Amino acid sequence: MLGQIYELREAVAEFVEQRGRRTILKSEEAFKPRDRYFCHSKKKHVVSEQRKKDQKAEDSMVLNAIQSSEDKKYLFGYLGSNFGLRKGDCPHKMLF
Repeated sequence: MLGQIYELREAVAEFVEQRGRRTILKSEEAFKPRDRYFCHSKKKHVVSEQRKKDQKAEDSMVLNAIQSSEDKKYLFGYLGSNFGLRKGDCPHKMLF
């Protein structure tokens, strides 16, 4: 990696040698993360037990309402279908 040419717009000045628009890296230390932003670990989100119970209660009410409906065949088909967007689709302008 030493002496290789890279097209960089911003780099640490002490590790590079400028030649026009191309940059030659002098040291491999230029690739080591030097900021806490790149070295932190992400916290995992934990769902509370109360939230899980509430969600199951809501789901059971919705499923019972669908099962008692005359159009349950179509509603379950609609809920089980895949949803995707293509180029140019605007979800805020769609009518369902």
